[in-house]
Amino acid sequence: MGRYRKIDTRTWNDKKFNELYDYGKLVFFLLLTHPHLTPIGAMRTSLPGLASELHWPIEKFKKAFNESYLKSMVRYDESSGFIWLPNFLKYNQPESPNVVKLWEYYLDYLPECLLKNLLIGHVKSYVQTLSDSFNFFGNLAN
Repeated sequence: MGRYRKIDTRTWNDKKFNELYDYGKLVFFLLLTHPHLTPIGAMRTSLPGLASELHWPIEKFKKAFNESYLKSMVRYDESSGFIWLPNFLKYNQPESPNVVKLWEYYLDYLPECLLKNLLIGHVKSYVQTLSDSFNFFGNLAN
């Protein structure tokens, strides 16, 4: 059974997204829909690995990837192979507190790096905006 993920149709109204060239849009959708992307919008991967999935030369992929990276739509730590979509939770809100409980599980499968620490801080701040029934994520160790 496939995992369900929302793709918000407002993406097509987003100024940054619309400024991407076609290949940049394709790379962003690859990241957004990638099967290894966790429910908190991050994954362990490398640009050469992603390029090979599209059967593209790495130079072509990097050029397209850099469009969304330079617009801060994507964060990337090359040395740890960590990719994060900072606005992912804004458009993929948890359906229940049980979903938030699973987020800690997914963090264990992401490489340790500064970007992961930023993600954890971002998730903690995000959860604080939800109702009290969701807000137990604060116990997560950095």
